[in-house]
Amino acid sequence: MNRGRRGFSFVEVVMAILLLSVGLVGVVGAFGKLAASEIHTHEKEQMTRLAVQKLEELLATGQLTGQNVNGDFSDIGDTTHTWTASDTTTSTTDLNMATITVSRSDDPSGATAQVSLPHYVPPTTVTTTSGGTP
Repeated sequence: MNRGRRGFSFVEVVMAILLLSVGLVGVVGAFGKLAASEIHTHEKEQMTRLAVQKLEELLATGQLTGQNVNGDFSDIGDTTHTWTASDTTTSTTDLNMATITVSRSDDPSGATAQVSLPHYVPPTTVTTTSGGTP
């Protein structure tokens, strides 16, 4: 009496291995892209923090008023990032827009982080005296 076959045929085993391997390749690829995305997000966050820090420093020390400046972060031990800052007038009296852009000097993709902040610029006053004596 033949009770039927038990187990799997060779073709069924090969097909199951093939399907599992295709699925595993997809999962590994997704993890690779996830890791690259996480690295990019971390770098962007770091550049944004550096931009905010430098912008606040430039405004607090008055180094940015009405001009463009640039530099690096070697003063805090970071030699991989550079910054460029500009201060432009707006249509509102006594209000300028300070903008700083931070980039990684060794990044060929050109990724940057930019932060802008409006700030008050006190009007310049000219005092004159009459009568010939200052």
